[in-house]
Amino acid sequence: MEVLSTTEKERDRVVKREVYAGYGVSEYWAVDPCCKTIEVMVLSGHNYGPGRVLGAGDALKSDVLPGLELDVESVFAGVWKRGSCEDG
Repeated sequence: MEVLSTTEKERDRVVKREVYAGYGVSEYWAVDPCCKTIEVMVLSGHNYGPGRVLGAGDALKSDVLPGLELDVESVFAGVWKRGSCEDG
């Protein structure tokens, strides 16, 4: 899981994702507290496949942790929105 920085989103989304893939991390979650979304990507070979972007009203079900299910909206309960989702 990577909580995206408000100032370094692209570094978090690209560079760190490649590092995790290189270490064989099976599932990568990019958590965006500004937009209150979680992008879930599963490792396929040496790269992550297309991500699923989840937000309010969605349930995150892990492909690699059987039985894990999170209500995305509850993950962000109490998180204040700062800036724009397009920032960074």
